[in-house]
Amino acid sequence: WIGHTAFIDPHTKKFAAETLEEFMDLYNRASGPEKLQGIFCLLSFLLCIGIAVFAGMTRSISFALQIFSTSLLVAVPATFFVTVTRPMAMLERKLHRLGTVLCGWRGISGFAGKAMFPLLDSDFFPAAGCKLNGVKFYGQRAPEVVISYAAALMAANGGSLAATFEELLTSRNGIRHEADNLQFYGNGGIGGEINGEPVLMGTLEFLKDMGAEIPDGTMVKQAVYVSVDGELSGLFALTYNRIRQVASGMATLCSSRRIRPVIIAKDFLLTASFLKETFGLRPKRTAFPNRADSLALEAKQADPAAPAMALTTQDNLAAVAYAITGSRALHTACRLGVIVHMIGGILGILIMAALAVLGTATLLTPIHILLYQLVWAVPGLLITEWTRIV
Repeated sequence: WIGHTAFIDPHTKKFAAETLEEFMDLYNRASGPEKLQGIFCLLSFLLCIGIAVFAGMTRSISFALQIFSTSLLVAVPATFFVTVTRPMAMLERKLHRLGTVLCGWRGISGFAGKAMFPLLDSDFFPAAGCKLNGVKFYGQRAPEVVISYAAALMAANGGSLAATFEELLTSRNGIRHEADNLQFYGNGGIGGEINGEPVLMGTLEFLKDMGAEIPDGTMVKQAVYVSVDGELSGLFALTYNRIRQVASGMATLCSSRRIRPVIIAKDFLLTASFLKETFGLRPKRTAFPNRADSLALEAKQADPAAPAMALTTQDNLAAVAYAITGSRALHTACRLGVIVHMIGGILGILIMAALAVLGTATLLTPIHILLYQLVWAVPGLLITEWTRIV
């Protein structure tokens, strides 16, 4: 489970000197692939010395020097040393623009594996992300009554729309009511009782499914419909602004196969079809828990003693999403890059050992060595590009 943890604002003055020192020590600590690189380089150097000693004992000193110098070149491909630094530099440049930094290799490793990513109303539509675009009333009830009922039911439900209806109620000097017996139907609507009358709010399809009387020709797509006692009483047209950072955060989450978004938003308009059309979320890979589970997940708090994996100064979805997907791509790229280059180095050592046994140096030309380096540089550089396309 990946929650919205590790938000640290420098203005809060909570980043003490001791914590900063600990963080820098963790940030500069050598990663697992870097340690493996060091071990492989040491072993390769010792093997190259062994092959050269064997060549000198069986052939000549000049042949041994030629074998030794060439072995050092082919045992460690040239791009082996940028396998970790290059993809990490690419990812850090992107994360720095978002005000995010990873907590060393521990943070990168912590984001690896399968995970669930909770998504709240504010993740989809932050402040000013949803605006009221128009209101239309039906039936015999006064507009102020309809607005008061809608605001009361929305306040009981919570979510991103509650503030919008509260502003509308204040501008109309409406009367505040309390909603009883709140029901969340999970198919695009909610219901409750206000002043003893049953009130339903939701999408047009939801009210039709609930048997409400809908006048012909009512077809506003992004709108909240309100029915009182089974009769349509109001229509509140909404405009959802597609914020670039939210869209990019959703895109990077959807591109990761082992991350499953979990929708725990209270906005009943955030249905599977709406999210697919607006953000490209795949309904089959997206979890929509029931109301009780959503409230329990939303109330879940991170353990204060748990190690931080990323720090960010911005409270938006992109800053967190790119830290997670970027870490996963970097983790895979570093490990795979080191393995591929180690295979190339081992193969080079075996070739040099075979030439030392055969006592021939006809293949040890500059062109052959350059071609060997290029052959292993191509997959190495391609692997390091993975963090660029996150």
